[in-house]
Amino acid sequence: MDFIKEDLDFKKILMRRYKSYHLNEQDVCVIFLIDELNKGVPHHIKAEELEPFMTINTKEIDAIMSKIVKLGYLVIDNKKHCLSLAPLKTKIFNDTIRDVYVHEAELKTFNDSSELYQLVIDAIKRPISPVEYDTVNSWVIRKITKEDVSSAIARVKERKRSVTIAALNKELKIDKLNKETIIDENSKELLKDLDKDLYND
Repeated sequence: MDFIKEDLDFKKILMRRYKSYHLNEQDVCVIFLIDELNKGVPHHIKAEELEPFMTINTKEIDAIMSKIVKLGYLVIDNKKHCLSLAPLKTKIFNDTIRDVYVHEAELKTFNDSSELYQLVIDAIKRPISPVEYDTVNSWVIRKITKEDVSSAIARVKERKRSVTIAALNKELKIDKLNKETIIDENSKELLKDLDKDLYND
């Protein structure tokens, strides 16, 4: 999913997540007022300008503004000679992008897992028992793919055996051992080549 910072309503997101940014309701109100006043003529907004819109005094507003600055969400824009919430808006944008991609990755994993479970159910022609579910779940944790399971099912059928979770689990373990053996053999070959190079030098 591609979108830019301007696509996001930072106020709406901040209203839902302000606690995770170590802010309270009054902090959020100050942030919103600063953002609103920045839409006029750019200038260095003072606490006195916010006081008419709030139920707290100038000293308390100053303390809140200092807090927001210390959190890194509010800075002075020397070019425009005004206060800027750009760091906060950038953080909200980056966090939202991250959350979107994490959600998409989790959704893909969930969909892939669901398809794997369905593949197994279709192969054994009955629902999976609780014990079998744990076995299949261990495949998901080990990042065994649908393609791996499909290959295991095909090999079991080639041997004219019944397709069961136990049979598939055995085939998948054999796969793992074969892959480890290939890696080990490749490592040995690499070491031999390194030895040759070392002695030739």
